[in-house]
Order: sequence, then structure tokens, then C-alpha cells
Amino acid sequence: MNKKGFTLIELLIVLIIIAILVSTALPQYAKTIEKARSAEASINIGTLRTSIEGHWYNQRSMTGPYIAASFDKLDIDNPNFITNRDYNYSIKDKSTKEMKIYIIKAERIGMPDRYWLQWTQVGSPTGKFSRSVDLGGSEPVVEE
Repeated sequence: MNKKGFTLIELLIVLIIIAILVSTALPQYAKTIEKARSAEASINIGTLRTSIEGHWYNQRSMTGPYIAASFDKLDIDNPNFITNRDYNYSIKDKSTKEMKIYIIKAERIGMPDRYWLQWTQVGSPTGKFSRSVDLGGSEPVVEE
């Protein structure tokens, strides 16, 4: 007899090979997706930084005490109001008229301990950008 087709064993071997390939590729795919989502958070942190810098320079030129930056005092839309956003954003501003001291943090909704990004500015002209280990960074970041 001359039958054409595949045997059950051959089909099972092919399915096992496909399952192995999928099981190794899926975790890497998930990491790539999270890193892509973090790119949006990184851009939003940069926008917040620019706005806070402008706020600080405006406050320095005014008389009276320094008024800390918050989302309602900045000249941009609050990124926490974006529909279907992936990250929650927070600002901690302890600046004075003499020194910029602030932290901007973005934490992944549903997984804030695994996926976060942070900008820390403490007086110097250049601050420090850090991210969680799951996004390719190092932990922990000490908040001031």
C-alpha cells in the first residue's frame, strides 16, 4: 500500500517542537512589550521634567515662598487623566528657590513593584534616571 500522509507520531513530534519554541519565545515577547510600554512612560517623565523646570524658574523670579510643583500647577495635561494609560505618575517636589529637589515616578498599573521608572533631581544640573530590574535597570532607588 502506498498511503500518503503523516503518522500520529510525526504529528506529535511536530507539536512538541512548536510547543518548545512557543514556550521559549513567549516570555521574551512579554518583556519586549513591557519595555515598549515603558517608552511612553519615559517620554511622559521627560515632559513632566521640562514643565517642572519651567515652574521652578518661574517661582525663582517671583516674590514670596516657593510653591511646590504639582500636576495642577504645571502647564501640561495631567498624564494620569489619559484613558487606557499603562502607568500612574507621581511628583514629589521639595525644591526651594535655591535648589531643585524633586522626584517623578511612573508605576505600572497593576504591577507597580515590577515595572517602574523614576527621575530624581537633587540640586545638580543633571539628575538620575532609573528603572526597575524587569525593565533593564537596577534596584532599589532610595527616595528622599
